[in-house]
Amino acid sequence: MIIYLLKRLLLAVPTLLIASFFIFSLVHLAPGDPIRGMLGQYQDPELIAQLREAMGLDLPFHIQYVRWLGKIARGDLGISITVKKGAAVAELILQRFAVTLELATFSLVIALLIAIPTGIISALRQNKLSDHISRLVALAGVSIPNFFLGILLILLVGVYLRQPWGAGGYVPISRGFAKNLAHMFLPAVALGTAYSAIIMRMMRSAMLDAMSQDFVRTARAMGIAPWEIVRRD
Repeated sequence: MIIYLLKRLLLAVPTLLIASFFIFSLVHLAPGDPIRGMLGQYQDPELIAQLREAMGLDLPFHIQYVRWLGKIARGDLGISITVKKGAAVAELILQRFAVTLELATFSLVIALLIAIPTGIISALRQNKLSDHISRLVALAGVSIPNFFLGILLILLVGVYLRQPWGAGGYVPISRGFAKNLAHMFLPAVALGTAYSAIIMRMMRSAMLDAMSQDFVRTARAMGIAPWEIVRRD
């Protein structure tokens, strides 16, 4: 197992290098000048030339790419020209990492709470009404974009139901877990819906495969209820 993981890690290195080269090339070939975008209306040619030289944008493409890789290896992700001009990108990521991790964890928990029981019920009642409904809901969950579902949840909870936690703001855990949970709930549901649909379909397929095994058929022939088989398995 360890050897397999090491091989996969070694294979990931050239894959990441190739992907980084293509991404860097696309950004480099994209129309527009980042310096002019950073300066806005102040378009002094002399200042533009100085900034291009200071940032190494006047160097050949391959030298820019090698220097960029070296900075990435040292943890230097550059500076932001859009979110917060002049701020280090690494610092901006770290500032939002805790909230992002909390949201990802919460959405995964919601996805599992929805997907596991739904997938089991769908597999046990294959080709019945509950199975068709769950598969239809899963298809809708995968199809609806997260941002659109988020808007619908804001309209439903924040506008129509007039709940204070329906829209806007973030309350850190330090100010109370209940308040934090209330403001995290809708974003987590919006993200977790798509995840739950994918996990539910995987869970259903795995359950159907397990239910077709010989020992399961033997247990059902002995009169053991499907729910009892699932519980013991």
